[in-house]
Amino acid sequence: MKSPEVAACPIGHPGRPAALSRAAGRPRRAGRAAVAAAAGLLACAAQAQVPGAMAPAAHAGEAEPADTLRWRAGARVEHDTNVLRAPAAVSDEVLVLSSGVRLDKRYSLQRLTLDAEAARHRFRDLSALDYRTLNYRAAWEFQVTPRLQGTASAQRRQYRDITDAAMATARAARRIERDDLLEAAWLPGGGWRALAGVERSSSASDDPRSLESSPRVRSARAGLGYEFASGALATLQWRRGDGEYRSGQAPDFRETEPFATLRWPAGGRTVFQAQAGRLSRRHEAAGERDFRGAVGTASVTWTYSPRTRVEAGLARELGSYEFAGGGHVRGWRWHLEPSWQPSGKTTLRLRLAREARDWRTVSPAAPDAGREDRTRWAALTLEWLPARPLALTASVRGERRDASLGAHDFRATIYALGARVEF
Repeated sequence: MKSPEVAACPIGHPGRPAALSRAAGRPRRAGRAAVAAAAGLLACAAQAQVPGAMAPAAHAGEAEPADTLRWRAGARVEHDTNVLRAPAAVSDEVLVLSSGVRLDKRYSLQRLTLDAEAARHRFRDLSALDYRTLNYRAAWEFQVTPRLQGTASAQRRQYRDITDAAMATARAARRIERDDLLEAAWLPGGGWRALAGVERSSSASDDPRSLESSPRVRSARAGLGYEFASGALATLQWRRGDGEYRSGQAPDFRETEPFATLRWPAGGRTVFQAQAGRLSRRHEAAGERDFRGAVGTASVTWTYSPRTRVEAGLARELGSYEFAGGGHVRGWRWHLEPSWQPSGKTTLRLRLAREARDWRTVSPAAPDAGREDRTRWAALTLEWLPARPLALTASVRGERRDASLGAHDFRATIYALGARVEF
């Protein structure tokens, strides 16, 4: 499980990187921006809102920013009542320093986008927990002819992994997820499109007991899509991947996933996006490790007025458990986030999120056999723009995990003050 202290997308299946699984099937028509750079928004549907998080790329269809290159820097001070995320709470102060860059540049029919941020987390007393993160999204949206278009992109997400609280007494476990993809679409006309892509994805966690702690997958996929006159887009695709566990604790595997996607702009104020599929993974000469099941995401954004907006998301997760004989982990996540701008300089955001995970181990003697976690987050953030380019934030966040194995229970409250400049 990730910690919401760090800007990162939720843990997903490494064979279904966020950018490809949402963006594929939605290359732009001539004159319309492709959506791969914005796909991270849907992938992050269940992520807890964090002050100072790496800012997402703009929504598809929004006007490009006036400045094609923007730099930012931020600092945040937190008082955390349970930095270990353990049953026995230990409080500490945390200083978070970050810097980032955003690029959005067009060259004729081509478009380059980049959003990157590096951050350093420093603990006042428990300095052994100090850690750094680097997150980025980069994409090249290209158009060879009016009918042949595509996207080449790369993503990296790094954050603190708090699946096992016992590890935090010595150091902060970190997780890295990477997605590289090349996808293309052929538009013969009439709203139809033929889709194809190749991808390479991986995840690596310092905690071997976490979901998908070390797989690397190379995949290819193909399918068809149709864009309606209303702007709604539906696709149906099939993916096949070959993978390995870099930890060496399990044999190589092969997986397949048929899936469908839908993007539906329901009127001028509401946008609905969803992906649903069935993942099947088979291991060489180790059938007891095989698993299959439903996976998917859904999100809806409702803009009530220029100053009031509500976002909601739901996700179904499925992935491997490599430790102590193997198995798999199933999970659900949801979130609700209303935001309100009482004035042009202030924004108030409330975020409620919940996650449920169940461990299904092969061996009844595995340390996580029968484990069920239920984690809740609630955060309230106030942002004030006293004068450009300065932004000030104040937030309070509560976290709570109830586990069937009591060693993983925790309660935490985080109070934070931050400042950010962008130029």
